[in-house]
Amino acid sequence: MNLTQQQIKDSSDERLVAECTTGNAVAWEEFISRFGRLIYSVAVRRGCKNADAEEVFQQTLTLAWQHLSQLKEIAGLRSWLVTTALRECWRVQRTTSKHDGVELLPGDRVVADSELIETWERQDILRRALAELGDPCNSLLIDLFNREKGEGYENIARRHEISIGSIGPTRGRCFTKLRRILGRMGLQQI
Repeated sequence: MNLTQQQIKDSSDERLVAECTTGNAVAWEEFISRFGRLIYSVAVRRGCKNADAEEVFQQTLTLAWQHLSQLKEIAGLRSWLVTTALRECWRVQRTTSKHDGVELLPGDRVVADSELIETWERQDILRRALAELGDPCNSLLIDLFNREKGEGYENIARRHEISIGSIGPTRGRCFTKLRRILGRMGLQQI
């Protein structure tokens, strides 16, 4: 059965992986879109700079492509991707002599703290939910979150071309929509 691009975008991780293993190029693009930021953030947080982070990203995706059909539990996919990216960070940093002094041997297990993995997963889900939320809510919520300390609503209202009095109600409606999207994506608390 050929799924449409929207059906693939809306599919569960299990369905997405199944489509990827059949060679579906649209599914693979969605896989990269869904998990790419998570993989790249691991490299950046581990201290990889531009070219090294890109290499970690590419190699992790290559390994994912090669091993997707062998994954037994798709629920652990994000953890597998994080662990694989961490291993690739170690490899890249070791080969470029930029490692942080922690000497690991090839057989050593590199495992991310489960709390750290959960944080990365939640951040990835939130980024995807904000993208799905779209404008004007996306830009307003990001602007409110990133505003400078002491910056009043006047500047935000001006940037978004709305009245100061409508920021609160608009923000409330945006959060309601965001909560629905997050709930559908499996993230219940925000």
